[in-house]
Formats: sequence, C-alpha cells, structure tokens
Amino acid sequence: MDNSYSHKNSWAVIDLGTNIIKLGLANQEGKKIMYFRHQDFPVFIGKNGINQNIIQKDAEIRLFEALDECEKILIEEKIPKPQTYVVATSALRNAHNGQEIALKIRQKYKFFIEVISGDREAGFIAEGVKQGFPKINEKILIMDIGGGSVEFILTNGYKIFWQKSFEIGATRLKEKYHRTEPISDLDLYRLMIFLEYELASLREICFHYSPQYLIGTAGTFVSLAEMHLLNLGTPDISSHGLILSMAEFNNLYQILINRTYEQRLELGGLEEFRAELIVIAVCLLKNVLLMTNIDKICVSEYALKEGYLQKVIFPE
Repeated sequence: MDNSYSHKNSWAVIDLGTNIIKLGLANQEGKKIMYFRHQDFPVFIGKNGINQNIIQKDAEIRLFEALDECEKILIEEKIPKPQTYVVATSALRNAHNGQEIALKIRQKYKFFIEVISGDREAGFIAEGVKQGFPKINEKILIMDIGGGSVEFILTNGYKIFWQKSFEIGATRLKEKYHRTEPISDLDLYRLMIFLEYELASLREICFHYSPQYLIGTAGTFVSLAEMHLLNLGTPDISSHGLILSMAEFNNLYQILINRTYEQRLELGGLEEFRAELIVIAVCLLKNVLLMTNIDKICVSEYALKEGYLQKVIFPE
C-alpha cells in the first residue's frame, strides 16, 4: 500500500477472538477516538480443538481468509500498516500452535500483533466499557463472554476493585455441556454445578461489594438486546445502553433454551453465526445473575478492541 495516500490520524484494531474476528476503524480527533466502521468475521478458530489447546488447520485457513478481507478494507480506507493493531486472546494464548500462527500473521501482513494474558484482556475490556459509558459512578460488574474465556471486572468507573479471566468461554463449555438439541435438564444441572465451583471467587467478591447491575459487552448481550427490541417492535433503536430487567432476560432465556438449533435460526434478531453458542452463553449468564443477586443487565457495544486502541493511542 502506498502510505502517501493514507490518513495519518486513522487507526485500525482487529480483535482476534476465538469465534469472531472484529475489525474496528477509527479517526483520532484530538483526545477522542471516533469509530466510522465496524465489521465482524465469524471464523470459529477454536472449533474442534479448543479443549485440546490446538488450532486446527481448517480453522487457521478460515482465520487467514478473514485477515485477507481485513487487509482489503484497510487498503480501501487508506489506513497504514503501522497504525493497525491485532490483539489476540484465549484461543491463541492457550493453543500449542498459537505463537506460531501469530508469527505467520506478523510476517504475512506486517501488522503489530499481541497475544495478551487474561488479566490484560480484562483491563482492556474495562477501558472499552469506560469509553462507552464515561459517566459510571456506581459499583458495577462487567462481563464479557468470549468463545475461549469469560472476563469479569468489578469497578465504579474510576477504580477497578477486582478483575479475573476464566477459561470457560462458550466454545469450551458447549463441547462439554450442550450435547443435545434442545439442551437437556441434565446438562443444565451439570453446568450449574461446574460454575458453582469455578466461579466461587466471583460470588465472594460480589457479596462483598454488591454491584448494582451488570454491564455485558458485545456478542451475546447485543444479540439479546436485538431480540428484545424486535419483540418490542423497535428494532431500529441502538442496543448500546439498553437495560434488560431480570424478567425480560428470563423471557429470552426460556425462548432460547427450549429451541433446537434449527428453531433458533428462525428467531428474529439472532444472527445465524450466534445461534450455535447462544444457549450455553445465556445459561452461563443466568448462573452468574443468580449467584451475584444482580437483576439488571446493561448492554455495551464497546469492549476489548475499543479499550485496546484507546490505550495504544493514549497510553497515559
């Protein structure tokens, strides 16, 4: 690409997730980052290998096909390679061949790529939510459900009291606890027992701090918001900032867990690539709400990639 035609104040960030590659393009305007394009690429790089800590060859091919598409968009938008950042999470950090794939990405595209720890991932997610909700002034629990890991951050918008990344993402859990369509009562019970043990530290910290509500980032939460808005007959309203009550969430939960994959594909507001994992994701969310006594969910479209780019451009 001829960088003489590129925009000096334009940036790109690619969130290389376990299921979805998320591309964000933004302009820097003084101390603000203004996003002008978002695009998602469902690649499912953790499929059939995440619990064995391996990225299969077919998944690697899908990954590079998606990155080829990202590169075309960057050329079209005239964003230079030095201002393009790739942040990789659970799938690459845990896979035996993760560093090898990261090196291939660096060599082929000349992007800066960083495979981050779970703790750093949680910190960037908190920063992303802060950009989306700059006026938070009460204790909240942030939850980000990925394919490989789930991050929790307890904060008041200014100070982080606690944060932790758990390797219990939707792709990992689906292989073990969603074995039939619809999901069985036995698998729901097995999942509940597992989460009771795995998330004991979350229960304890929330008992101590009593967060007022949960902010859920992207993915599952945007899907729930879009389904809810469609049910209300208001699909054109932005999902960012939407608040779901426990009753409204429970209604969506029952709709999802009682349907087969084919039936879920027919639901309005649910993108096809989310239909496979949405059940295990809402089961995870349901258990978290019960163990923390939180009864309100706020939806954030800002998450990891927005927080990461914020820290790249304004590292102070």
